[in-house]
Amino acid sequence: MDFLKWFESNLFLGNSLIDMYAKCGSIDDAWMIFNYMCTCDLVSSNIMILGHAKCGQWQDALANLDQQVQLEGIKLDPVTFVGILKACTSVAGIEEGECVHIQIIQSNCKSDVCVAITLIDMYMKWGSIGDAQNLFQNMPTFDVILLNVVLFGYLKCGQGQKALALSRQMQQEGVQPEGVTFIELLNVCGSAVAPEDGKHIHEHIT
Repeated sequence: MDFLKWFESNLFLGNSLIDMYAKCGSIDDAWMIFNYMCTCDLVSSNIMILGHAKCGQWQDALANLDQQVQLEGIKLDPVTFVGILKACTSVAGIEEGECVHIQIIQSNCKSDVCVAITLIDMYMKWGSIGDAQNLFQNMPTFDVILLNVVLFGYLKCGQGQKALALSRQMQQEGVQPEGVTFIELLNVCGSAVAPEDGKHIHEHIT
């Protein structure tokens, strides 16, 4: 294809074309561009990984592409893993998520806060509370985003008492929950007949 010569040395244009084909689900065309480019970078690899993930092609996303980027000397970064974890949570299963988790550990990205929060969210949404709790307990710091992810995870899994216990921890840490969080917690207090917890939450709202 003659038009390929237009961008074979233009990384930005090549990545834009790869992104277009990947988003449209035309993985074969995206790979054609990827392989034809003289040089590829982390952006190129991220686009291909997410393209495969969104199309449900996890073997390619987690194995074949990873091998290729290693040959190119490109190391996967937190942005890559956050993207693929989100795609994994939406269309894949826990086995694929665990494979991604292993790659995160091997790549030394497990200490990244965004990666850790996304992992916790993934495990919570799949009802794997033990895995989520292990990650949560090893977090060096807490913020409202992290605590809300865990809190909503408990609520979705029917763990109302754990949600209330976490709300107390949030208050002790000086972290202020968001409005929708208060609503969910008050609902839990009502169903669990926990008026004292409800009173404390009401005081924080007012």
